[in-house]
Amino acid sequence: MQATINNMSLEALNEWIGEIATVGNILKRAETNLDVEDGHVHTSWAKQFVAVLTTEMESSKYHNKLYYSMSKATFYLYEALQTAHFGNQTGTVTERNLDENVLTMIENVTTNIENLESNISLVRTRPPNGVEPTQQLREAGVLTDVLNCLEQIYQVSSDILNYYK
Repeated sequence: MQATINNMSLEALNEWIGEIATVGNILKRAETNLDVEDGHVHTSWAKQFVAVLTTEMESSKYHNKLYYSMSKATFYLYEALQTAHFGNQTGTVTERNLDENVLTMIENVTTNIENLESNISLVRTRPPNGVEPTQQLREAGVLTDVLNCLEQIYQVSSDILNYYK
């Protein structure tokens, strides 16, 4: 039973990173506030896969730092992209170029997403083996790197939110 749950967690992790990688690709080309809107949509889809993982985490005997960090980074990225889309506008959102500060922050996010995708790919390519994804990342020697990337996504997303305050 636990092996099946672990395989389901791996599938949720794979789907999550797929959505986050799509966000990174969208953000690489972002120049305007309307360009980040698609990234916001894909981040909302990624939140659904994190919900699967954190539900399992809450029912387990321990709190999984990976899933918690994924949830936090995804939530803040979602909020940051929504804020970048709307900016300080109220009512109808009109297209405007993102300023250099925001573009620099977005570039930092995309770099961390690429690093995250690269590190997680070490377990994505393995067939389901019933081993919990956190353990697989630890055994591959990349868990700390993944956690650092997630922390950076959270930090930069927080910076974007604060920029628009």
